[in-house]
Amino acid sequence: FETLIPATNTEYTKRKKINTARLMQYIDIRQGFYSEFISFKIQNKKEFLGVQRIYNDGAKKFTFGMKKKSGFALIGNPEPNKNIYFCEGFATGCSVAEATNYQHAIVVCLDIYNMYFVLQSIITKKLRDSCELIVCADNDAKKENNVGLDKAKEYSKEFDIQLKYPKFGNILVEKNCSDFNDLHVNCGIQAVISQLET
Repeated sequence: FETLIPATNTEYTKRKKINTARLMQYIDIRQGFYSEFISFKIQNKKEFLGVQRIYNDGAKKFTFGMKKKSGFALIGNPEPNKNIYFCEGFATGCSVAEATNYQHAIVVCLDIYNMYFVLQSIITKKLRDSCELIVCADNDAKKENNVGLDKAKEYSKEFDIQLKYPKFGNILVEKNCSDFNDLHVNCGIQAVISQLET
């Protein structure tokens, strides 16, 4: 990871409207020498676990042999009296970070099932008393089984935290839009801001 170059723009970050220059102030992102992927560190509550690479075609790979359970990427740092947003994917986390003007911490949980273990490991009484905790779920409205949203609703109840998820019109549902990054890409960052504030 340390031998890679700092991220600027790749096909992936351009397509996902990720503001790399701004984001780099809050998380260390690297890219391949031919801009073929971006890479960032995965940690758990105690230690560094490995890295995730996201290639220009959207393919994702972790460090070989990495144990993903309870692992996450962190954009920004939790601070008292601020929010902590939990989401599945990196691009979603980037859109939520931009929509909140990088004022709050974003925990990228890697997938909806791992989100449970991240919430379980991170949430303490002290954290709950000092920060507002919010799950930013995916909403696979076109799929018969909307697993991401269903699981996020379960977690919201079990951990007693807020739940936000994107609402799409029929056209965007037909385009298989499912998360806050899709909303950002198709409707602009103001749409994400508006939905997070409601």
